[in-house]
Amino acid sequence: MSGEAFRSRIGSALSNRDFGEVEAAWREYVSVQPEDYAYLIGVSAQLSKYDKGGLAGELCVTLSTALLEKDNVEAAIEVTHAALKASQRTEGLREMVRAVYQKAHGSNSNLDTFMEKSGLASDTGGLRHQVDALERYLSFSEGSYVFHPGGWGYGEVVDFDPDDEIMTVDFQRKKGHNIKLLNAPKILRRLQPNHIGVYKHYRRDELLEIIKENPAQVFHLYLNSYGGSSKLKNVREELVSDNPADAVMSKTDWSKWWTKAKKALLTDPQIKIGKGSTPLIELREEALTIEQEVAEKMLEEVNGIRQVAVGREYLRTLGVSDTLVATIRPVAQETLLRFEEAHPERVALLYFIADLKGEEGARALAEATELIDTTEDLAELIGDLDAADRKRAVSHVAKVKNDGWQEDLVSLLQTGDSDVADAVQESLVQSRPDLLIKFFADLSSNPGSNPNLFLWYTKGIMTGSIPEQLVPGEKKSAVLEKLLTLTNTIGLQQKRVPDPDLKEWLRLLRAFFTSRRLKTFRGFVEGTDRSYGKYLFAKIQRNHGFTEQTKSALLDVIEAEHSDLHTSQRKGPVTAVPAGDVIYTTLRGYHTKELELKNLVEVEVPANAEDLGRAASFGDISENAEYSAALEKQERIMTRVRELRESLDKARILDAGEVTTERVVVGTRVKLRNLTKKTEESYSLLGPWDADVENGIISYLSPVGLGLLGKEAGANAEIDLPEGRVEYQVLTIDLADPALLQPEVDES
Repeated sequence: MSGEAFRSRIGSALSNRDFGEVEAAWREYVSVQPEDYAYLIGVSAQLSKYDKGGLAGELCVTLSTALLEKDNVEAAIEVTHAALKASQRTEGLREMVRAVYQKAHGSNSNLDTFMEKSGLASDTGGLRHQVDALERYLSFSEGSYVFHPGGWGYGEVVDFDPDDEIMTVDFQRKKGHNIKLLNAPKILRRLQPNHIGVYKHYRRDELLEIIKENPAQVFHLYLNSYGGSSKLKNVREELVSDNPADAVMSKTDWSKWWTKAKKALLTDPQIKIGKGSTPLIELREEALTIEQEVAEKMLEEVNGIRQVAVGREYLRTLGVSDTLVATIRPVAQETLLRFEEAHPERVALLYFIADLKGEEGARALAEATELIDTTEDLAELIGDLDAADRKRAVSHVAKVKNDGWQEDLVSLLQTGDSDVADAVQESLVQSRPDLLIKFFADLSSNPGSNPNLFLWYTKGIMTGSIPEQLVPGEKKSAVLEKLLTLTNTIGLQQKRVPDPDLKEWLRLLRAFFTSRRLKTFRGFVEGTDRSYGKYLFAKIQRNHGFTEQTKSALLDVIEAEHSDLHTSQRKGPVTAVPAGDVIYTTLRGYHTKELELKNLVEVEVPANAEDLGRAASFGDISENAEYSAALEKQERIMTRVRELRESLDKARILDAGEVTTERVVVGTRVKLRNLTKKTEESYSLLGPWDADVENGIISYLSPVGLGLLGKEAGANAEIDLPEGRVEYQVLTIDLADPALLQPEVDES
């Protein structure tokens, strides 16, 4: 009879309360398959619920005897504990307890003493209490390892006195500490010899060798130490620590080692790795072949694109083999059935199947190409694919060459995807360079329309990957300056309303500037003249899109090229007269100009274009008054747009933390005595965009502002005003109201 049949027989007997049949089936099952002891322990628990604890204990003794005969000592001990739980009065149970512990701990020289002291050597007393006492003695014998959660750390039992029931432990932070055996279970945790902590502190050389030679075994040690599952970050914290006594590898070593270890884990049949950057790692109850694991991991993914990513990761790690292909191709084909129409996941799966070669691969590639050829929204179809598949899709568009394919490719540039942009440029550079020239010209004139693509464009100009014939007349300096202006604008936007996409863009931008030890930026700065170096320095210094660390690194490059450049203004408070190419402003003032520019670009320019088109439709434009008026208005608008962009580029946002009150500077409030009129006056000096004379706020560029800049308290200043020369005395200098310097911006 099979195990399943025995279980069914026992289950039916329990349901019918036929305990005689339960006993008969149990004894018969034990005689053929005692290894199913976990199930039988569950049966004994059910018997106890039916008030049949005596029968349960008796049956457990027979099971324990069978397990001992097969030398499965750990299982025999577990079953013996189940018998104790069912009934301590079971006949033969005391003898069984002695037998299993003698078999398990016969090599312990103190076992007889422990048996005697626990009471198990006698024939009387509470058996369960005696077993608990014996377990306590055995758990903390000499040479065993423990952990003290209260702060003493790991320890080793170096001495044990069974008569006085005292053991001596050498802890990491407390040597030779005596502990009464009765208290030990309350304050200590017993560790197995293969616990990861024991390896770290007592078997370190062995652990270092395992780390080097067998990364997967390290995870087996850790998972067996902590319940069979753990997040990757916990394993990292165990091995990498700021405390030299606890660390077994550095942070740098960890990154390299994890790359190697992950490959080993992917091929380990007993370990399962979850998703994410810090996945859950688990020991499997049953080992899987690597092919079974790949199929399982792919099927766990509901999204077809993610399923493809999993399959490709295993292919990269294990290499393409007939066995692996035979396992994962059916999984991808089954998922493909969920998508009957054009869909990004369908394209991803088709490309994946195509990568697996064979006739199925050829058919899949043909179908993917047809989908790309017939889709009405190419960007939507390929937008979510991985970088390699997106580039492959673009190349297929060029090969199909249906009407309008070049325009379709240009439309893909709008996605801002750098991988797609590379492929589009490669496809059009020979066939339709005019389309690229126009697109790049439009992008260069309005970088903010697509920040991601403009960053790609800048990289191409700086590195030469975009040919000069596609960007006639474009200078590296002009492109870099536009990128810096865009960086400043986005940095300010982030300060007002944080946006995850813009935050990621700023991260990519900083990476571009600092990559390869600032090689690209360093090459750009080399050979520039001093005046341009000074301009570039100021532009970066006041840029709100860079971190202080990145800003400092870029300024260092400029200073290295122009050693005579005076950069004392690099750090410290705002002092003296501002530089001529800087416009100081509050955040509110800056935002006001931003809104004006936005209104011109998004409202006035389109409206004017409509007026021009309508006027042109009236006929001959040479004598068309409406057309001339619209044209003049266009010139005024574009002149103002250029002025605003140049002004915003020069703007520096005032910060209360950088304003000194040692003398009159932008951002201070000054109390004055008008010696000419014998009156007192007070003014806050801010930028021209913040002036509000009625409320006592004047521009530092006004006659009074310019006359006062740099003056200390007590100094006099003669200032020429329209009504004549006026003499002022500076009485006090204070910080302007912080609400003026850092106001809440009204986004409406």
